[in-house]
Amino acid sequence: MSKRFSFEFEPFTDDQLKAMSSDELQLSLIKFKRLIKEARKAGKPTAPFEVEFCYIDNEKQRRQRFERR
Repeated sequence: MSKRFSFEFEPFTDDQLKAMSSDELQLSLIKFKRLIKEARKAGKPTAPFEVEFCYIDNEKQRRQRFERR
């Protein structure tokens, strides 16, 4: 029996990303990496997941740069 994988997601807003903790950002990155991987396996388009991954990763990188200062 195969597991059903849901590809439904609601994109985060800028305010939601800013309100997330660093741990929540990391968990979201992991989630979207998995969504991209599973979409590729299923032959579905990965662009929406990749775009969201980039937004989350960008927020994480901004925080890391700010913390270094």
